[in-house]
Amino acid sequence: MEIENTTFIEQIKKKYRESFIVSLLLAIFAIVLLMNQENFMNIFIQILGYGAIFVGILSIFYYFRLDKTQAMLSQNLQNGVILSVFGCITFMKTSMIQEMLTLLLGGYLLVRNASRVQMALYLRNDTKKIYIWLLVLSLINVFLSFLLLVNPFDGKIQIHIYMAMILLITESIVVIQNFIAMFFLKTKGGTANE
Repeated sequence: MEIENTTFIEQIKKKYRESFIVSLLLAIFAIVLLMNQENFMNIFIQILGYGAIFVGILSIFYYFRLDKTQAMLSQNLQNGVILSVFGCITFMKTSMIQEMLTLLLGGYLLVRNASRVQMALYLRNDTKKIYIWLLVLSLINVFLSFLLLVNPFDGKIQIHIYMAMILLITESIVVIQNFIAMFFLKTKGGTANE
């Protein structure tokens, strides 16, 4: 059976290439986090806090430079206050921000890997062997992403170590998936008779 829509195949290839780059960046982030655990996370949160305060203050100043009609419709004042308050909270509640980042990362990975399950299921009719590997690896990643969200080791493992380990494992699996999918799409051109 042949995948009929070559435009769709090109879209899949593009998605896998982009995913490969994101996976490498996230894997590097995880490695750096594992190597320099406490300092890296604190520096990251400080940068996040200072950035939020800076952008918040700029938004507030920009709001007061608008004329009355534009100011009435603008969200800059609210956004500026919210960002500034969030920036201040990052310095007062660092552990809460670490947990929030873990939840956001877990949610991102869960959605991303669920879409990989969907893509593997789409390729089911056109690939016999490759589809199984893509599906199994995607399901493993969905499970690991779920583990990151629920954190069953609550308090036994430091949150940033746990986050880095799960992130490194999931992104390594994604890189393997990308190689499998790109190899199939390149050599078979979207067809498989296996």
